[in-house]
Amino acid sequence: MFQFGFAFLPFLWLMNIWLFWPDFRSPQGDAVIRKYTRYSAWGLLVSSLLFWPWFFFYVSAGASVMNPDLYNKLDTYRFPLGDFVPTGGN
Repeated sequence: MFQFGFAFLPFLWLMNIWLFWPDFRSPQGDAVIRKYTRYSAWGLLVSSLLFWPWFFFYVSAGASVMNPDLYNKLDTYRFPLGDFVPTGGN
């Protein structure tokens, strides 16, 4: 759950910015909320700058543009997700 939780962080950062937008934009807003909302904005920006180029390059162009070995190495369908599934045992 810890590893997969990082996938939702950009969405939560976006929700934080949206919910606290008045405090984030107003100079009279709460300084602590503005500080942490600014951190959320930076996290969203950095993660978007990393994700969207990968998405458009890898998903849209695919193996026709990339080296097939690199394409297969970056293919998320090949990740062994069975290692992360809990077994339910004690």
